[in-house]
Amino acid sequence: MRQTWIKRRLQKAGSCFVSYLAGREIPDAVSGFRAMTREAALQTHIVTGFSYTIESVLQACSRGLAIEFVPITTNTVERPSRLFRNIPQFLARSGMTMLRVFFMFRPLRVLMWLSVVLGTLGLLPVLRFLYLYWRDGTAGHVQSLILGGVLIILSGMTLVAGLFADLIAANRRLAEMTLERVKRMECERGNCK
Repeated sequence: MRQTWIKRRLQKAGSCFVSYLAGREIPDAVSGFRAMTREAALQTHIVTGFSYTIESVLQACSRGLAIEFVPITTNTVERPSRLFRNIPQFLARSGMTMLRVFFMFRPLRVLMWLSVVLGTLGLLPVLRFLYLYWRDGTAGHVQSLILGGVLIILSGMTLVAGLFADLIAANRRLAEMTLERVKRMECERGNCK
């Protein structure tokens, strides 16, 4: 069972998106085999429940670990996938994994951009209100002022949420450092799994 044209295109698009998130070229983000050194394995902590393939690549890139891609040939697959039932389900679950991992490592970046967009969208109706107030001299068009105010407040709340998420991400990094030390101590005792 060879990959259909649409599957090949979707795989290419997904790899391009993962490359964008990772900040480096990832030729095949969803292939399932990962070989890691012990050092890389100690630093990798998979948290998503769907598939480790995308998450492991994004974690390795965010930690500055070396990645090498080795082209391989594959056997013909004659059974349906056990991971997902159909392409839309796979796309939805993979997309959520990508966004979750990216947000886990760069929450302030994501929420700051969202805050900027909301703030800009909030300024437009406020500027419209001010222009119409200056031109007509009446206090009409209050709906523009209310909409703009709500969007600007949402922008501020999003920025504060980004700051909190960044602090939580820093706390997660500290917890991962502790977990890595525990794993190293276990390996030194001969209990490395």
